[in-house]
Amino acid sequence: MKLYFTAFILSFSRYKYVEWLGGPFNTKDTIRCHENAFVCFGGMLEELVYDQANLITVSKNADDIILTGEFQAYKEQRKFRLHLCPKSRSTK
Repeated sequence: MKLYFTAFILSFSRYKYVEWLGGPFNTKDTIRCHENAFVCFGGMLEELVYDQANLITVSKNADDIILTGEFQAYKEQRKFRLHLCPKSRSTK
């Protein structure tokens, strides 16, 4: 069986929260997982850093990040800052 997961890791304490699904995540799943992680961590985070952010972004060009409409609305509602990790460079 193929499983999918999302993980949240606090940078200072390295405290972790993980959720598993039997199928691919969508934006609604991602938002639900954020909320569950905040409950687990005991509060809302001020800044989030994302790796492999294809579920929340439409495009990224330098510092110009275009989020999906659903995730943009969520970000504005919860008022957190976000950063995207640059895509890894392959060494061929």
